[in-house]
Amino acid sequence: MAEEQPDEALKTPISSSASKSLKRKGSPLRLVDTYAAQCVKCFKWRVITSVEEYEDIRNKVSVVPFVCARKSGVSCEDPADIENDGSQTWAIDKPGIPKTPEGFKRILVLRRDYSKMDVYYVTPTKKRLKCHSEVAAFLEANPGHEGVSPSDFNFITPKVVEDTIPDYIVRKGSADGNSNKRVEETKDAVPSGSGDTIPDYIVRKDLADGNSNNRVEETKDTVQSGSSNKREEETKDTVQSGSGDNPESAVSQ
Repeated sequence: MAEEQPDEALKTPISSSASKSLKRKGSPLRLVDTYAAQCVKCFKWRVITSVEEYEDIRNKVSVVPFVCARKSGVSCEDPADIENDGSQTWAIDKPGIPKTPEGFKRILVLRRDYSKMDVYYVTPTKKRLKCHSEVAAFLEANPGHEGVSPSDFNFITPKVVEDTIPDYIVRKGSADGNSNKRVEETKDAVPSGSGDTIPDYIVRKDLADGNSNNRVEETKDTVQSGSSNKREEETKDTVQSGSGDNPESAVSQ
């Protein structure tokens, strides 16, 4: 038996470059447009051209590691098909997920705030199934799907790679302390109740004393953090806001 492979052996780029791609802004859905697997020998990424083949690789990768030679006419000497260079949003897939039953489709959708992906299945009758209980109910009501069981459906989603999230998605700290939530920042916005435009590098910072009118200046070029990579330059002098309104360009931390 081959050595078990880490989750990182399979990643799903969520790109804005291919014909079936989604746009990162203004698009109702963000769908996966490219599938890739990493060679265990040379660590180069190979684009997998069909969902069916990708699902087969993902299902068996723990016991049958992926290598470049699996693709016809490709070896480790060839350049990588795709680079994880930050130009696309990537998600790490879990190994061992069963192949989607014939006639069904497994759909992955990236949330607007890039916090996670959602998964659902589409049945041959175009019905969406969003959880195991819905799968069980559908199969019970439609006994014609022989050989298909609820265990063939898996709702585990890929994990979005933090440092591939676009720069315009600004970190938003929630009240429960979860700082991984993000919102899309509207960069050219005029605050309500004022005729002046507050620069888009001014973001709201709620302090422990409950005073939500305090603001701090931050540089626009913030490096995405995967661990300790995030850098934010802040001035020490707090700028007082003249209005209690929350402008569209402000982001609560």
